[in-house]
Amino acid sequence: MKIKVRNLIKIGTLTSLAALISIESAQAQDLPAGVPADLPADLPADLPIDPSTGLPVADGTGIGADQLPDGVSPDQLGALDADGLAGLSDDAFKSFSSEQIADLDPTAVGGLDATKIAAMDEQAVAGFDAIAGFDREKVAALDSAAMAGFDATQVAALDATAFAGFDRNQVAALNDAAMAGFDATQVAALDPNAMSGFDITKVASLDAAAMRGIKAEQIENLSAASFAGLDSEKMGNLDKKALESVSVEQFAALDDSALTGLKSENLGGLSPEVFGSMSEEELASLNPEEVQKMEGQDFAKLVTNLNEFSVETETVANLLPEGWTLEDDGDLKAPPGAGLSFASLESSSTEGESAPKVAAQPDLSTDLSIGGGSGATSVLDGMDAALESANVGELGFAQSPDGILNVGGAEGP
Repeated sequence: MKIKVRNLIKIGTLTSLAALISIESAQAQDLPAGVPADLPADLPADLPIDPSTGLPVADGTGIGADQLPDGVSPDQLGALDADGLAGLSDDAFKSFSSEQIADLDPTAVGGLDATKIAAMDEQAVAGFDAIAGFDREKVAALDSAAMAGFDATQVAALDATAFAGFDRNQVAALNDAAMAGFDATQVAALDPNAMSGFDITKVASLDAAAMRGIKAEQIENLSAASFAGLDSEKMGNLDKKALESVSVEQFAALDDSALTGLKSENLGGLSPEVFGSMSEEELASLNPEEVQKMEGQDFAKLVTNLNEFSVETETVANLLPEGWTLEDDGDLKAPPGAGLSFASLESSSTEGESAPKVAAQPDLSTDLSIGGGSGATSVLDGMDAALESANVGELGFAQSPDGILNVGGAEGP
């Protein structure tokens, strides 16, 4: 026969009546105390039961007065301080509902340790978890040592806004296995400074889909060593804007096999400095089909910034998109309408690491080529030719080391 189970689902401070669930019934056996005998036998044996109804609930039974210190009501858990919360038994933590977790004072959450975090019940008929009551303030109040109690299921149940409360020490204290619970929205909510808590094993433990949430300012705070934890799937999921912040040191830490995951959509995000640092082996590790699908400006940015002494022209020739040609001297010819990019000038900033980042300026004395090419068709030469055709050949263009373009005669600008 079919029966209907009414589930009470608590979400934060909201309470709603779930939809009726029809379940094919079987003879009840070995069910928890309080479960009506006509419920199906295949329900989990540790399913939380609402003592007031005897029915399964989606979000823990709720901690009772008998599990709390004298004078503290289950409806007024904000009265608990850190010592009071720390003094609760593990069984009491298993009973917390998300509504009750949400009522806790953030400063009291500092009384939790790893054992108590791990004891929180995760069983939920409708997919909701007691841990959902944690918000940004409560996460920020957690002692770093308590973070080791989180598992992947609990991390996955945390609201994304709570992740803004993590600092680098809390992230560093997380169990590597818990990292698999992160999703892209949660990762995106992390404070950039918290990213320095990631090491190689934590990065390797992240789900590949979570990489879609990483932003440029977060990349800047990842250690170079942690990049060795990235594989091809993770690299393929990084946003093009995020890749702009990858440093030469971070890129060098990548395994060559991870480079096969870079896509035509994000590969062009790498900086001119990174392209200039690429070795023959790294260039050959790129997926040719993805390189050949790159937009013209991105492809030109890749090729013109390569170091002619580190890569072979033949290797580049095997990566050419349709319509592009590469001469023996390294000069590139682009098809009509293709976007162009030229080799970038080396940064001449002396303001230190605190100086704001400025986009690299193109070196207009170079050709569209590998390593400057033949030098016969540089941008400056073309601009000077334009002046001559306008009968002002006594003038010429020059570019300063910081990228400023000047025009003048023999006596200067």
